[in-house]
Amino acid sequence: MDSSNNRIDVACIANYPSNAALRYLRKNLGDPVDGLYFSPMFYNFLDVRGAVISINSSHTDLANLTGIKNARVQFMAALNSIVDQGLKTVVLAASLKRFLGKNGDERIDLSGVANKNGKTISEWCPNVIFTNGDCGTADIFNQEIGNLLELAGVSKGYGRVGVVGAGILGTQAIKHLIGLGIDESQIFVVSAYSNDLREAIKGHEDVTIAASLEAMTNSLDAIICCTHSNSITKAQLYYVDCKFVLDVAVPPGFTEEEYVKCKDVYRQDGGNAYSENLFYQFDPSGIDLAADKEMYGCFAEGTALSQYIYKNGYMFQGQNLKNLNWFELSDLNLRIASSLFEQFGFSRHPHPLCFGIPV
Repeated sequence: MDSSNNRIDVACIANYPSNAALRYLRKNLGDPVDGLYFSPMFYNFLDVRGAVISINSSHTDLANLTGIKNARVQFMAALNSIVDQGLKTVVLAASLKRFLGKNGDERIDLSGVANKNGKTISEWCPNVIFTNGDCGTADIFNQEIGNLLELAGVSKGYGRVGVVGAGILGTQAIKHLIGLGIDESQIFVVSAYSNDLREAIKGHEDVTIAASLEAMTNSLDAIICCTHSNSITKAQLYYVDCKFVLDVAVPPGFTEEEYVKCKDVYRQDGGNAYSENLFYQFDPSGIDLAADKEMYGCFAEGTALSQYIYKNGYMFQGQNLKNLNWFELSDLNLRIASSLFEQFGFSRHPHPLCFGIPV
């Protein structure tokens, strides 16, 4: 591996995930650079060198337009500081996934301020692949969903499974359940956006949609949680008589505070990749990861893409990776991410974790 201290092949840029993470960043990295972003923290994976950069914003800061505007300036400052260091891929993670538009197509100036005469991030950095990493997360998540159904005893024609949150990952979870042979009548979705969801899962009219878990008229054998916007509570779980939860949301959709109230519920962290080829140069607990060989699925996608490009260039089985929209969780993108994970040794964790503790 090229051991250049300046080279960065992949950058994972995100808001800091928690107050505990913020304390770690301040203790170990000092104040944010110009008040905008924290200095990079590095890791190695096979031939590539990665950087994790936290901007000086939390997920709650990004819940309003002013916070989004500030975060864009912070993001571009971080990006501009590393773009000339061999960068191949950049992951917009956590609450930054769509903060520059659904497809990263918001026009901004070089400092991150919205400008109709500006450029998209891909136009500012034409040699870099930008991704929200959803394909990497979805590939790991799909593996975990199969394991969850087995634990909960859900199979074709037997049992009921709920999907809480029907954004990109929630919709993918629904499609994956159907692909596994689960009948549509066994799938119950909690979403406040039923019209959008009906369009997203067009052709699967027997999937039941409810506005909340309290609105359910059936018990659930398992819940797949894909959002932290509507946190799951002990009372809700007991209401639907559910004992198995897979939680991919960051921050968690089924919080530790609620989890410890439950004595008989199996909860599993979802969407995190595992690899023996991963080596952090910092304590991963600083970004709310509990295991040395564990990585957010979105980070893993960007890392695997960079590893492939480093060794082979941009052409993959007749596809130019730079020409694909990596903000889209398409069947093609998902197949590529899955293939790269298998090739480079990313998989679901061999020992499932719940808030970082083996379950």
